[in-house]
Amino acid sequence: MTDHDLLFRSFDHDLDVTLTDVEGELPAELRGDFLRIGPGLLQCGPDKLALLDGLGLVASLRLGDGAPRLRARLVDTPALRKARAAGRQAERFVFTNLPSRWKNLLNAKLANPVAHAIYAWAGKLHATDAFGHMALARDTLATVGPSDLTGAWRGQPTNTAQMMRYCPASDRLVACLVTGAPGKRAKVQVFEVDRSGAVAQTSHGHLPAGTGNIHDVAVTPNFVLVFQWGQLALGTLLWGAKPAFDAIGCDPQSTPHLVVIPRAGGELVVDVCGYPGKPSFAATYPPELQERFHLTTGPQRGPRPTRVHVAANGQVQVREVASLPTEAPSTHPGWHGRPSRFGWSGTHDGGPATPDDTAFMYFRAIAKVDFETGAVDTWQAGPRCFVSPVQVVPRPGATREDDAWLLAWVLDCENDRTNVVILDAAAPSRGPLATVRGGPVLPAVSHVHFASAEP
Repeated sequence: MTDHDLLFRSFDHDLDVTLTDVEGELPAELRGDFLRIGPGLLQCGPDKLALLDGLGLVASLRLGDGAPRLRARLVDTPALRKARAAGRQAERFVFTNLPSRWKNLLNAKLANPVAHAIYAWAGKLHATDAFGHMALARDTLATVGPSDLTGAWRGQPTNTAQMMRYCPASDRLVACLVTGAPGKRAKVQVFEVDRSGAVAQTSHGHLPAGTGNIHDVAVTPNFVLVFQWGQLALGTLLWGAKPAFDAIGCDPQSTPHLVVIPRAGGELVVDVCGYPGKPSFAATYPPELQERFHLTTGPQRGPRPTRVHVAANGQVQVREVASLPTEAPSTHPGWHGRPSRFGWSGTHDGGPATPDDTAFMYFRAIAKVDFETGAVDTWQAGPRCFVSPVQVVPRPGATREDDAWLLAWVLDCENDRTNVVILDAAAPSRGPLATVRGGPVLPAVSHVHFASAEP
């Protein structure tokens, strides 16, 4: 089985195993659940899905409570239940149309795989995607139902930001959603949620270019920032000849837009993964769907670490920090909203070609990027090992930004297993402090999160 086949292989059963193969020494103070989420069910009966439409699979490695314990299970979503009842693909997805051409015509209702990101807040885990979040029980990973946080929001969102951000200045979780009719100027609603799960503060802004994908949110003590990287063409979506993702247009001359919603005021600096235009996800489709949708894979310039400086008078400066592909980065959580120097992410290792060397599910290395000097420190996982996005976990009592552990899942296709590596965030190139081995190969990872042990 090829590496590509392993990454696209469905994992549709529950897993609960203790892992005893540990190389190195696990840090005694590292206690909690290292979580990952991504596609789990990638084939519904005879119908294959694009990787980014795979129905959500959440996995957790519990550390600090005896031997590491690995658990995994599918998120029990309406989309999963409909697919199982039908024995095949039952709904249109963002990247995968229904097999029958005419069932996509005038069909703007897209299924929610709930496979994008995961976070812990108010005593639960929350799995996210563009059309809503689901709450999970932390101990069992069982699906509880629609997220309480999502339920606190009134109105049907057009798009929910998949990425939530923690604000250490206010000790709140910050989320946002877009409301309004598709294709028209849309309202962005920002919700700041306290640790009890209650909405403590709200604010709002507008997308300047109609409805589109917002994906992410950033937060500082003075601002909430939303990136709109594309604009929805409603006619293209309703015509249905191509996947819904093709209805999102991206003109580098007019998008993306940085929407700044004030909490106070002043200047700001934000670090992003900068693309030269709309990214291609052709390499995330199985060959059958590449042929059906007439997709071709080829070299593209992937995202680069980029610093954006917005002065108080509104002038903007953009600087590419380093010329290496990086995506789904992590920073020290205590530095969110503060002047920061470092970022960590997966990157390509310069080795043998993959289906797309700029796509983060094919990254084989982890990099620390210095945003002041442009210096890069890299650890390589190996030629048939694919790394997840990384998570920075501060050491207790640390005062330096890079005095932390760096955690990542590694899909080891050579040995058909899933590993977790723990690196020194100050110098990843020194290699793992510890490696936990032995779990079965899970599909590609979307995003990760570390939930500290309850006090």
